[in-house]
Amino acid sequence: MTETLQERVRKEDKTRWLEGTWRDGWMHARMILIVSICFVVCCSALYGMTTLSGSVHAADILENSVGDVRSTAHDTPLSIVVSSPKNVTYTGSNIRLNFTVQGSVSWIGYSVDGLANVTILANTTLVNLKEGSHNVTVYINDTDGIMYSSPTVYFTTLASPLQETPFSTLFLIALAVLISFLTSLTNRLLTNPEKSRAWRREISDWNKEFQEARREGDKKKLEKVTKRQKEILQLQSKMMWQSMKVTLIFFVPLIIIWSILGGFYTIAGQPITVAYLPGVGPVLHIVIFSFSSLIWWYLLCSMLFGTLFSHVFGIVEVSD
Repeated sequence: MTETLQERVRKEDKTRWLEGTWRDGWMHARMILIVSICFVVCCSALYGMTTLSGSVHAADILENSVGDVRSTAHDTPLSIVVSSPKNVTYTGSNIRLNFTVQGSVSWIGYSVDGLANVTILANTTLVNLKEGSHNVTVYINDTDGIMYSSPTVYFTTLASPLQETPFSTLFLIALAVLISFLTSLTNRLLTNPEKSRAWRREISDWNKEFQEARREGDKKKLEKVTKRQKEILQLQSKMMWQSMKVTLIFFVPLIIIWSILGGFYTIAGQPITVAYLPGVGPVLHIVIFSFSSLIWWYLLCSMLFGTLFSHVFGIVEVSD
């Protein structure tokens, strides 16, 4: 009798220790998630200010475009200086082409992305550029018909500021918050958290009794516990169906959202840097798996806000 009491006390102490360890572990994990998200946001902001410091909005270029073709004496060697676009990232599809020609010319033209030359008389605007990488070269003929060309300028166009860090970083945070809130709210409205916790505890207690009966070799106790196996399986099926309700509701909308995001944050088949982590870049490689910043950043945010909203709506508890 004394040994049985001691064993029971040891089990209760172990249970309390495990619950405390789990609670402390969850608090630490939540703090790590919060610190990680703040760190990535800061790094993405710095990344956006440094690597994309040359980013220009097309509207700004159109407003600030000045200058024209200039001519000097006929015997001066011809030269072409392209002042816009530059080797930077632009937001918009219309980019100003500004250049200066030193020398007498008989013809001026340009070529975008290696296509046929387009004749122009002066500075112009490159219109309806598709999202992605581009290049432009300016060509001129002198009065003797000799053709000269400018250095080719390479630049990139984006459709929206949301494709640039840190705006893309913050946008994914907002999206994760919205989706986590909606799924948690739907889960709370369609399920009964109190009943789910009661079922979970009942299943856990049954598993403990079953394992003890097997370990002790008590056939009568094992037979008694086994009689409730069908009931426990039914409870597990009910719990699974409750969790499946939310999955079935959001499965198709999430597939559509991810299809849109995947196309929006891809240029020329390459993923855009949505969030920046030093040493990682746009793609995170783990063993044989590769995750774009769109995926690992959303999953990180979703883990944090999903668990936070689950506790806010009382769907789960730390001690569960």
